[in-house]
Amino acid sequence: MDAIEATGPRAERASAARVLIADDDPVALRLLRLLLGHEGYQLEFVETGEAVLNAARELRPDLLLLDVNLPDMDGFEICRTLRGEPEVAELPIIMLTALTDRAARLQGIEAGADDFISKPFDQVELAARVRTVLRLNRYRRVQEAYELQQQMEMASAIQQQLLPRGVPGIRGLEVAARYRPAAQVGGDLYDFIVRDGRLYTVTADVSGHGVASAIFMSNARSAVRTLLDVTSDLPSLAESLNARIVDDSGDSGMFVSVVIACYDPGSRCLGIVNCGHPEPVVVRRANRVETIKASAAPIGLMQPLGAMRSEVRLEPGDTVCFYTDGLVEAANAGREMFGQPRLEWTLRSAFGRSLDDVADALIAEVEGFHGDRGLEDDLTLVLMRQV
Repeated sequence: MDAIEATGPRAERASAARVLIADDDPVALRLLRLLLGHEGYQLEFVETGEAVLNAARELRPDLLLLDVNLPDMDGFEICRTLRGEPEVAELPIIMLTALTDRAARLQGIEAGADDFISKPFDQVELAARVRTVLRLNRYRRVQEAYELQQQMEMASAIQQQLLPRGVPGIRGLEVAARYRPAAQVGGDLYDFIVRDGRLYTVTADVSGHGVASAIFMSNARSAVRTLLDVTSDLPSLAESLNARIVDDSGDSGMFVSVVIACYDPGSRCLGIVNCGHPEPVVVRRANRVETIKASAAPIGLMQPLGAMRSEVRLEPGDTVCFYTDGLVEAANAGREMFGQPRLEWTLRSAFGRSLDDVADALIAEVEGFHGDRGLEDDLTLVLMRQV
């Protein structure tokens, strides 16, 4: 496979669209090189059907000029193969053919060709058809990008509406929360639910990112709120949530790690069920640190879940930190992770400050650590302190 890239003012105007040309006729190749080389396109040449398929997959060209008759397979078969592969299915294809009968052109249309150019080539017609197909393809890409952006903005707005408007006022408890999506639409969630004077908190992380994860998380949030009206027992709540997610998600392969906690202001006890989630950290007033290990797999992977409840009695000054792995797995330029020890150190060093200040300090620590690399995963942080 060889390539030629035109230079000069005309090349700049054409914005270097990449055109893959598949023909085994040396005369036709020379003519195409001559006719299109001065149009400013980046030209790639192949001579066999196998080479066409490999080049299309690897180079992702803007246009394929495909001869009907190649030595190892015909252009119709190549066209059908490309149309059946999602990564290259939208590749514009102009078939080059000496065939002029209607049946052959219909066969090409059925195979997925966008246009035909007859041999011998007419220079004006060739240039005009290539420009037209490339222009239509650019318009399609711009339109798809615009529609995707619109969908992402709508999904982001919906997701933001799912987050709590503020922190709940619970006697004897200070609460703070922060959320930083890695992309426009994330797969993390935190929620506060007050039932019978008790505070339920949910901190969760769906596998993956983007719109699908956001929809999955929205369904999980709704399920938790609905199921809380049926049971307040945390293991039963986790089992019911798991059963619903398994039934709804089918073979999607998606799952969610989650910590569900319930704070009772009367007893100052915090009940916790951890399903495959990073270990919540409890910093005692004397700077002693405890963690709450997972007792079950993430939600959506298996039934039954086998979730178990842990219980922590909070004393004045004790701080609890729930978070997603985007916090501890934030990496710096050397690929070193922020890690749980840094999280614990920041929490211990923040004694005496308001939880809002602690949350801001922790986010600043993470952002300073990863620097300009940005977050690779969503980051969610929920803090509570017994006062």
